[in-house]
Amino acid sequence: MRFSIFGGVEAAIGDREISLGGTKQRRTLAALLVDGDCRADTGQLVERIWHDNSLPNDELGALRTYISRLRTALTQDGHDGADIVCTVPDGYRLEPGLFQLDRTDFEDLARQATNPESEPRDKLAHADAALAVWAGPPFAGLADESWIRPEIDRLEALRLAVRLARCESLIDLDRQGEALEDLGQLIADHPMNERLRELRMIALHRSGRTVEALRSYSEFRTVLVSDLGVEPGPALRDLEHRLLLNETGSQSNSQLILQRVRGYELHEQIGEGSFAKVWRATQPTLRREVAIKQIRAELANEPEFIRRFEAEGQLVASLEHPHIVPLIDFWREPNSAFLVMRLFRGGTLADQIADGVLADSEVELLIRQVGGALATAHEHGVVHRDIKPANVFRDELGNYFLGDFGIAQQSHSSEKHDFHVDIAAFGSMIAEASSALKQLSSATPVDGNQSENSTTPFGRIVARSTTVESNQRFASMGQLLEELDRPGDGASGPAPHEPLPSQRYTGDNPYVGLRAFQENDASHFFGRNELVARLLRRLGNRSADGRLVAVVGPSGSGKSSLVRAGLLPAIRRGEASQSDQWFITTMTPGSSPMAELDVAFTRIAAVAEPDRRSLLEADHRGLARAAQRLVGDLDAEVVLVIDQFEELFTTVASEAERQHLIDSIHTAVIDPRSRLRVVLTIRADFWDKPLQYGDFSRVLERNAVHVVPMSTEQIVSTITGPADAVGAVFEPGLVNEITQDVR
Repeated sequence: MRFSIFGGVEAAIGDREISLGGTKQRRTLAALLVDGDCRADTGQLVERIWHDNSLPNDELGALRTYISRLRTALTQDGHDGADIVCTVPDGYRLEPGLFQLDRTDFEDLARQATNPESEPRDKLAHADAALAVWAGPPFAGLADESWIRPEIDRLEALRLAVRLARCESLIDLDRQGEALEDLGQLIADHPMNERLRELRMIALHRSGRTVEALRSYSEFRTVLVSDLGVEPGPALRDLEHRLLLNETGSQSNSQLILQRVRGYELHEQIGEGSFAKVWRATQPTLRREVAIKQIRAELANEPEFIRRFEAEGQLVASLEHPHIVPLIDFWREPNSAFLVMRLFRGGTLADQIADGVLADSEVELLIRQVGGALATAHEHGVVHRDIKPANVFRDELGNYFLGDFGIAQQSHSSEKHDFHVDIAAFGSMIAEASSALKQLSSATPVDGNQSENSTTPFGRIVARSTTVESNQRFASMGQLLEELDRPGDGASGPAPHEPLPSQRYTGDNPYVGLRAFQENDASHFFGRNELVARLLRRLGNRSADGRLVAVVGPSGSGKSSLVRAGLLPAIRRGEASQSDQWFITTMTPGSSPMAELDVAFTRIAAVAEPDRRSLLEADHRGLARAAQRLVGDLDAEVVLVIDQFEELFTTVASEAERQHLIDSIHTAVIDPRSRLRVVLTIRADFWDKPLQYGDFSRVLERNAVHVVPMSTEQIVSTITGPADAVGAVFEPGLVNEITQDVR
């Protein structure tokens, strides 16, 4: 059962409209729907139904008659109107859970469209979906009634907020022409709305029409002063000021304040390198300043960068150490990628070195803080590859922090000696920061062992870090940190009172509890090797329907973990034929699966495609075509992971949209020329839903892999299996105890 209030009060089952009968039954339904809880007492109902004061003699009896007639009208196709319109103390209500309401859909989509944390494409998709629900004025035909007017005003204000959010998103996506067209209509309807005027000025400026933007401000100010006797608000005045500064060239970067990127406001540029620019930015929702590193197009559009970016971003974001610059957020889109980090106001180590060598206490602090940070990164398999003073930041208290992990590499894709690259660069940085180079040059080597003759820990660290003799190098950053506490004569001294970080366990707890495993948890994911191998075999099959695999299992059986921490890392390692050349993107269906698809493909696209959404929605061949566009002439394929596929049947309201996605997937996976491979995860209790869709069901059944919770034998095998699965966390004796207890 579905009720509608947009375009008039209606009821329907599926696509079939229900006749509500006379005007009074329709007004009765409207009187119940107008409040958020869909409830009204008898006095409210009488007042709302007989608005013209021509009350019947027996008003309560007449009300019961109309309630009865409404229930009769709603008794359709197994629905009992008496259950839907139920009696409660002092009145009536519509029973929650027995009907859908277009107002609820609109409000849910509006909340997502106006969420400042959402990225522009998501906001735009949700705004479009919300506006599509608005089929006409709410409660059409009843707008003049005093009891319904507040609700109509509330909904119209929410619609304006959605339309405003849509314009903001268009501007953020550099679709200024569309934004200006919408803003023209909105300003005509709301001529005194200053936020609309502000957005129009921004859109004009970013279209290269700054003079026109300034003129529009002047015209609006004239109207305000002459008609209302007030000046524009501070936001509008500040915008005009910044535009004037930019127009006269007295503040070259002022226009960047106007850019909003995924909820962040960019200000001046604070750094630049060969592959990236760095901006000072603000995150208005949290009222904090951040630094945003913007990767240039020539790097961000490289296929290998696209393949690595999301997985490595997750890995770097998971690094936890008090002196690693935290990666707050990251995302990629055509022609750019963004990394959001903490903003430091103490400058860099390079700035400090420019003023002269550091005091010994500062060098020791630098080694302990940044060295500990680098040790943690290495323990997680992350090679920094760009250790230098410019990438070490300082806070106002003089503490040091290691940053710029943006394009770090995982150790599984590089040789073991890559860690030495970091260690050698670290030693060179210490030499640059201290007087160790001078000490080193004056030392007299004995038996070729230069490190033993360096008179200070700093000198020994520099010597062993930078030596070409492999047998003299530090094997790890842990060894380097231990060197800091050795006495100067080379003898082993007593252990410090507090153990060094390298002397105590610093790795992650590999057991993530109820949280699903992610790709960066792959090194801790054990016990599903056979399942991963089955998935790879099916996904690597080049037969007509080998481009789809469905992972089915009960809630909590580990479907998402299997795919994210098992299958995807194996694909990236090339364990299916040439799969290291594939592009991987993930999504959940949400309430608008075509919009989610568009966003998922944008993350791995090298070229902006404004018409991709239209292509996806045009017909059932659109998905395969969109995948073909993504890879172009590359010898590569797209792996689309649709997690929680059951959302298609719980969240998507439109059967037509559901059918379209299913037809699109089916067409793409059975086409031998397709460049798309699809992985679905779905709860077992929803397995019957997609099996109702004809040809798709047959492909689905042939390519289903069923997942069950791990058995006792699997748990024992996991605990007693790979040494590195447990050795870093449990003592061997404890492992034996646990194993015996499980058995």
